[in-house]
Amino acid sequence: MSLTNTLQSMHGVASVASLKARGFGPGLLRRAVSSGLVEQVRKGWLALPDAPPDLVRAVSLRGRLGCVSAAEYRGLWVHLRSDNVHIAVPRHSGRATAHATAGVIAHWQSENWSADRSALESLPDMALQIATCLPSEQAIATLDSALNRELLTMAQLIEGFESSRLDLSPLLRLLDPASQSGLESLCRVRLARLGLPVRSQVLIQDVGRVDLLVGDRLIIETDGREWHSSTEAFDNDRDRDLRLGLLGYRALRLTYAQVVRDWPLVELSIRAMVARGEHLWPR
Repeated sequence: MSLTNTLQSMHGVASVASLKARGFGPGLLRRAVSSGLVEQVRKGWLALPDAPPDLVRAVSLRGRLGCVSAAEYRGLWVHLRSDNVHIAVPRHSGRATAHATAGVIAHWQSENWSADRSALESLPDMALQIATCLPSEQAIATLDSALNRELLTMAQLIEGFESSRLDLSPLLRLLDPASQSGLESLCRVRLARLGLPVRSQVLIQDVGRVDLLVGDRLIIETDGREWHSSTEAFDNDRDRDLRLGLLGYRALRLTYAQVVRDWPLVELSIRAMVARGEHLWPR
């Protein structure tokens, strides 16, 4: 494998030591730098010219890309893009550089560089950083995404969280690997905190799976923009609503904006439906 391909397989940024371990000699690496094929990020670290800027910045500050920045890089659901770059710094590192840099949030729980020379934080450590950095419902939505995509298991999360001095068991109890989207996770957590009986990804005969089922028959579908914006998806959603209505279910379809920005109105509407008993089958 060429040096370029190797670096691409390592997220575009790699330590000289890890490249030497893959058979690239010091002379070849020096020539690659002098020719402009690769760039030196800092002593002992090289990057492709088009490497992801956040990864390069993290390494330049003697860290890895961590927390929500690492989650976003991996394609996990995040509530809102952060204006700051979150970096994971090995426990033994000096703290002055990262703390003095504007637009950077440093996490000091990372493993030592000798354990893992990747420019991207490990998944278990990333999860712990998310759990201790983000508001709980946002952390749950991102961790649900990692569980649903099978990038992490509940066993790994439990093991990683036990290494923290904080009690994260309340957060663990609210996680649900069945959740198909961050919007669904946000709704589920908020409704559960209202004391409402809510289940994820319930299979309805002749319809398929629905995002959330409150009580017996109040169905809540979350329409993320990436999956529900096409004409075909719009028509399919309305067809499902008609089928649910024929079966006696009450369907409530929420947009991204309603979940993220207008939740108080959504909550009032759901509370009103529950108060009227619309979430239960008629006697």
